[in-house]
Amino acid sequence: MQRWKQFWRYWYYEPLIWLLRCFFQPAGFRQDIEVEQFSQRMFLMLRLVLPMLSWTYPLALLIRVILYATVPAWYPDFHIQWSMFWQSDVFPFVFETTWQAVLGCLAGGFLGGMFGLVYGIAFGLAFSLGGGIVTYDMPDLVIAAIIGLILGLILGLTFNSGWVVKRGGVRGAALASVIVAVGSMVMGVAISIFPSYWVGLVVDCLHGPGLLGAIIGAVIGGLSAIMLIFVVGAIIRTRSPRLGEAIDMSIRAGIAVAGALGASVGLQVGAVAIGTSHHINDALASGESNGLMTSAIFFCGYLFSYYRLPLYPFDALSLIKSYLLSQREPALVFYHLKHCALHCDEVVFLPLPYVRALLLIAATQNVEVALEEIDFIVHERSQQSGAARAAALEIALFDLSMRESLRDISHVHQRLSILLPVEIRQADPLVARVFRHIEDASRDAVSYYARLKWQARYDALESMKANLKRIYPLNTFRETALNRMLDEVVHTWNTVALREQEYMERSTDRAGQIENPYTPGLVLERHDPLFVGRKDLAHQLSDALRRSRRPTFFLTGERRMGKSSILKQLPDLLGSHYLPVFYDLQSTGIASSIAALLAAIAEGIYELLITRGMLIKELSYEQLKEDLRDNEAVVYHRFGRWLKEVERVLEREDHVLLLAFDEFEKLEEAGGKQHLDLALLLDWFRSIIQNHSRVALLFSGVKIVSDMGGNWAGYFVNVETLRVSFLHPDEARQLIVEPLADFPGTQVFAEPVVSKIMQMTRCHPFLTQAICSIIITNLNATTRIQAELADVTNAVEELFQKWGDYFRDMWDRTDAEQRRYIRVVQASGNGMFAQIQEDGGLDEAATRRALQKLLKRDLLSTQDGQYHISMPIFAEWIERYSESVS
Repeated sequence: MQRWKQFWRYWYYEPLIWLLRCFFQPAGFRQDIEVEQFSQRMFLMLRLVLPMLSWTYPLALLIRVILYATVPAWYPDFHIQWSMFWQSDVFPFVFETTWQAVLGCLAGGFLGGMFGLVYGIAFGLAFSLGGGIVTYDMPDLVIAAIIGLILGLILGLTFNSGWVVKRGGVRGAALASVIVAVGSMVMGVAISIFPSYWVGLVVDCLHGPGLLGAIIGAVIGGLSAIMLIFVVGAIIRTRSPRLGEAIDMSIRAGIAVAGALGASVGLQVGAVAIGTSHHINDALASGESNGLMTSAIFFCGYLFSYYRLPLYPFDALSLIKSYLLSQREPALVFYHLKHCALHCDEVVFLPLPYVRALLLIAATQNVEVALEEIDFIVHERSQQSGAARAAALEIALFDLSMRESLRDISHVHQRLSILLPVEIRQADPLVARVFRHIEDASRDAVSYYARLKWQARYDALESMKANLKRIYPLNTFRETALNRMLDEVVHTWNTVALREQEYMERSTDRAGQIENPYTPGLVLERHDPLFVGRKDLAHQLSDALRRSRRPTFFLTGERRMGKSSILKQLPDLLGSHYLPVFYDLQSTGIASSIAALLAAIAEGIYELLITRGMLIKELSYEQLKEDLRDNEAVVYHRFGRWLKEVERVLEREDHVLLLAFDEFEKLEEAGGKQHLDLALLLDWFRSIIQNHSRVALLFSGVKIVSDMGGNWAGYFVNVETLRVSFLHPDEARQLIVEPLADFPGTQVFAEPVVSKIMQMTRCHPFLTQAICSIIITNLNATTRIQAELADVTNAVEELFQKWGDYFRDMWDRTDAEQRRYIRVVQASGNGMFAQIQEDGGLDEAATRRALQKLLKRDLLSTQDGQYHISMPIFAEWIERYSESVS
């Protein structure tokens, strides 16, 4: 029994799955199952024979019975009387169907297997089904029609591959289909001209038997058709080189089809051509007519099938079933989404029903997972992206409608970057413009809370109302329901802004406000006076850049320690010889594909060099996106050629480019989501390091290269880590009392207050700014102009409420062992290593590893062999919120 199961699984079940994938997942079939070696391919075709027959033989027998009952003259050798069924020629009838189907399956599989498994399946199914139906007593025209139709339908389904659409887009897929279809028409013309002449000439001279004429006709017909379709395909490929592989595969398909049909029609012509020239001419005329008819029917069947029309009813039923089941049990919507045609069928050209409705049901269960499904559809199922975009818009508008307070509105611009990625917005310029104004209105709400002067806050609300007004007229969307939702959002937000302005106007206390210069949490742009210090780090970076063997730089430090701000100041810190270009990898869409990433890199280089008066060619995103349809290597090739031209200009002007990538860990995430091939990208980085003397790389993030695992560590050997830590005391003092040239810092912050802030924050730049900002806010609220020590204590408490997530993030990124030692150090105050190890309960090696990690992250510090928590404010947070931390 076990052997029978193994036999069944090996010879039927697994090949049947291959067969289904060939139809519904052709790109995956080609990647996972297709092989190049001829012997392996033929063995796999042998395993496919049984499941192919299980599909074609019953269908062929059913059609044969229907045709016999309809047109019995086509089967004169059989006499079946339905009233005396068992005494009729049932067995010969079935037997002929059987051996012709088997023979057709083997012959078609062998012929197609020479070109690939896809073609073996197509020809095997077509010849098996056609062989099981046709008989020699059928009219030649009927045989030609049946074979042409079946071959066109099946080849259209199997050849239509997701990778063709991905590489060449819808335009490329259409062009590939036209090449094959037109090739079959060219084949018909070839049969009308070349074989007619040569078959007639040779047979007329030899007066040979029909077999010789058949052989000559088959050879000449097939070769002539192959020659012409190859020429036509090569011409089109030359005119559209970027379609590359899609065109090559279509030429192979066209050759296979043309060769098969050309040979069959030539065989027909030669077999009949016996005797006088008169008979030959009649036979040739009949062959020409049948050849053109076969080509025309193949053309129609192929195009009908290429656009998946025979499979569309099954796909549509799959979506309808998933929608009905999801309506009944919404909690299972993601299961139904994963198992419907959206995931199972790679290419569906026509719009599927209920895609948007399914996604909206999914959003009611889990918005984040629903957005992942939308992202999948937009990138992998482009034909259904319209419904996915509509669902994303409705989800976004629903989220906006729930924002009914100014504080909630101030968070919208961050949320929209997640709900509506760049790819969805850019599909419609009007939609992009509307949501840009909505984001601007949200940023105005942020500005309202950041400003403390009455007039500045009032102006922020005025700007918010102006941005909302720019959204009118409210006819952005095609659907009235979406326009109505947008109208409600605009009306609600306007009401919120007006209500806040009315409250401000009723307030009589408008004077005596201290302008708040601090911007905690924001990246400091170039020349911002709030950026202080970091001269030692700039000196370290400058020295390393001058070395003959320049390293790759990794700028590392805790979050909000000022890494991004440092990158922004590099042009001033390094001098004119080095040209830093800043790239924020958190920006929406920058790592969505390698074309988007390299286009962003090229754009940054181009804009910088143009402003420096160095003329270079622009490399556009559209060019790289077109190359991506071939493969990622082509994108790198084009960018590499462009970069060589850039380096020639840099060599002439004696400059060095420093490409600075902030939040480089996002590249690892993009690789994990398969938005880009991380191995290829790391290869490219290594090539830049080794072969481009005028380009240097700097990566900034929380992690260092050794933390990223083998994927990164293996590619970066000569690495220099630049650590961003606390400010020096004199730098922190400057930040507190002199953030702006005219700020009355010494009046606002007395020396004891300054010392207390520096002691609590350990000169952490973000925390220093945050406490100073809160103190200024509280001073304005109480109409005072000088802070006291109690204000620092109150500011710390408010900081925990406002920025508690920052401390939570620091805590969450420590493991259990590290947390244990933080608590041990906190309990002891200042502890020596031996005492900490004893209290921690781990061996010396584990203790040392944990403490070293905490020292690198600036969570602990050591002095005279004693360990203590670096920032007293962090220790206080742990103590106050010990019940909420794990």
